[in-house]
Amino acid sequence: MTYTERLLAIVDQFCARSGMTREQVSYQVFRDQRRIARVADGKASITVRLLDSLLIWLSENWPADTDWPGYFDRPLSQQVAQ
Repeated sequence: MTYTERLLAIVDQFCARSGMTREQVSYQVFRDQRRIARVADGKASITVRLLDSLLIWLSENWPADTDWPGYFDRPLSQQVAQ
């Protein structure tokens, strides 16, 4: 599984559990509603720093009643992407 596939899988699991859409997550993290869609379509990529920002945001907003998936290690909530 590629990192892009992992990224999309964890976003999709978050969306399924939270009721948010990819577009809503994309806007919350990147202030760009289409960023995740463009990554999924192969028309864009993200830097490691942006991946860190996405994972930190997902971790801080992950529904408490569900387990964190094993695609990436869960970042500590006090970590901040620099």
